[in-house]
Amino acid sequence: MEYTITAGDGDSVKVEAENWMVAMGRALAFFDIDISACGGLSCSTNGDGSIHVEDGTHLQRRWVVRRLAPDIEVHVTPGSVRERVAQPPDTMDRDDDTQPGLVPLPSILMPGPTLHREETESLAERLFDLSMDIAASDVGTACNLTLDLILSLVPAEAASVAQGTLEDPGLVFVAARGPVADRIVGREVRFGEGLVGMCFDMRGTLLVNDVAADLRHLDHFDRETGFRTLAVLCVPILDHEGIGYGVVQLLNPPDRHFTPEHVEVVETTALTLASSLRGRR
Repeated sequence: MEYTITAGDGDSVKVEAENWMVAMGRALAFFDIDISACGGLSCSTNGDGSIHVEDGTHLQRRWVVRRLAPDIEVHVTPGSVRERVAQPPDTMDRDDDTQPGLVPLPSILMPGPTLHREETESLAERLFDLSMDIAASDVGTACNLTLDLILSLVPAEAASVAQGTLEDPGLVFVAARGPVADRIVGREVRFGEGLVGMCFDMRGTLLVNDVAADLRHLDHFDRETGFRTLAVLCVPILDHEGIGYGVVQLLNPPDRHFTPEHVEVVETTALTLASSLRGRR
């Protein structure tokens, strides 16, 4: 996706990125601004869908981020459509048999342009929408919105987001979906504990399609809740610098098998969430 970032003095740059926050980060380099020197960037959504970003320092620098709209194809119906109509009553006294050259004049329907767009949004478009929705959300809301998007694309019986950084004592489940979701939210997992804790420590995706054969799974959650875990997908919430903000966990796809496509969707969405959580608590 392409974005234009316009500074308060009118300077503008076009950037290609997976979401507007990544585009903003790359644009700062163009403007010769060290992001670490910014006093915390605040953002808000304008009525036209653009994002207003402001530097929290005394410099009060401002930028506007706009996504370049995709081209809309215009298709014209091929060929003219002719429709023969009944000959109107003749107001003149003549015999058609004596005038064989006269035939009813057909009406011609001119082709009209039709606008054609994809009926379903691509993953990139949905991630852009997600990034806008969670930009000004608190951490819990951002995690819940992310989880809803993931489950709309990757079927699973249950899912959760455990949030935390190395500055915290452990990871806390802040969002959950499934039959025992209310018993999961608020639970804590120590770093390195079970598949979730190990995923966070390793900074890498863990895919286990046969939990019974994997000793790293914490089965005491299953014993306490009565939920039976059969397959697990754990994806770390990492930003572009590899800093971790938690783990997304999905359990039990319909056919008990997570695919590489499922992994790609969760990893890409987790990156968008990480970009939102960066610098926030």
